Amino acid sequence: MRDLLDASQLQVVFPKIEIINNAPGSVLADFVIVNLEEFSDLIGEVRRLVPHAFIVGYGPHGETEEAKKAAQAGADRVLPRSRFFRDPLSALARTT
Repeated sequence: MRDLLDASQLQVVFPKIEIINNAPGSVLADFVIVNLEEFSDLIGEVRRLVPHAFIVGYGPHGETEEAKKAAQAGADRVLPRSRFFRDPLSALARTT
């Protein structure tokens, strides 16, 4: 993610988080968080690279078409940005 405010908020909640700005050649991750405003087009690639990872995408409120595309591309959960940052730990819960 390129948004430094988002990155700093996530680093407080997840101190061991690795922030990347592209789909790397290989990834070992249990969870992947994607800012849909910047990287929605990479979700399919991330799903291919890390098929077991739980992928959470967040984006603008009301972007239902973008959310639908993210889910179709392989995101396990898609949330409005405000809801995601209200409780990022819950957003990564594999069960709701």
